[in-house]
Amino acid sequence: MDEPAVTQKQSYRLPLPPHAIASRQAHEVLKWAFSGWRVKGTAADDSHVVLSELVTNALTHSMDVFTLTLNLHKDRVLIEVWDCTDVVPEVRIPDDDAVDGRGMFMVDTLTKEWGVRHEEQGGKTVWARTRLAFAMPSEPSNPDDALLTPREVAALVGVTVTTVSRWARAEILKASALTPGGQRRYRRADVIAFLSNRPNMDPEYQQMEKDAVRLYEQGWSVRQVATRFDLNYGQMRRLLLRHTSLRK
Repeated sequence: MDEPAVTQKQSYRLPLPPHAIASRQAHEVLKWAFSGWRVKGTAADDSHVVLSELVTNALTHSMDVFTLTLNLHKDRVLIEVWDCTDVVPEVRIPDDDAVDGRGMFMVDTLTKEWGVRHEEQGGKTVWARTRLAFAMPSEPSNPDDALLTPREVAALVGVTVTTVSRWARAEILKASALTPGGQRRYRRADVIAFLSNRPNMDPEYQQMEKDAVRLYEQGWSVRQVATRFDLNYGQMRRLLLRHTSLRK
């Protein structure tokens, strides 16, 4: 099917890491977009299901960073997920007893249309378009201006609250406001920009990755390295897998 033309009212674009936290990040961005676009009800639920399947497809076939793009087009949202592989997803009608294989069948069922676009720079973009329903606000709002707590930022980025506070003190991720009690708050737009440019904005994080790999290769366990850098076991294991082979 031909890809629909996009008349962009507002868009979000975000690179996502090749591990499980990407799904949570993608859904947070979609939730932010829908908050600003005043999308509600079944249409929002269907879009989240479609997003899950497209992200799962990218995670299944790609071991590298992939990209999520959201665009509003009149009463429809266009969800696009780019990954570095050329594997084209297929719609398969699963058996009643099947526990998987329903992904693109669900996308085909819930969307107005969907397709695959092979990119000149390599890889492919799987896109899907869903029809939306809107709740008319009494006053317009901009979701980019919404403020997040350190805990919400930490959940989205995949680090601890302590790390978010350290980034704030180092002005790697600047707080936009302080509560009367002195608690930091962060604009959604700033957090998205941080996620998009994190390798360039956070040289300290790059150094941490190098130090973590060095300690692991010197004989530290995954759990010991994770504790040293204030990450959980799963986060550190995924970090190490991107740079070295794990011991058995």
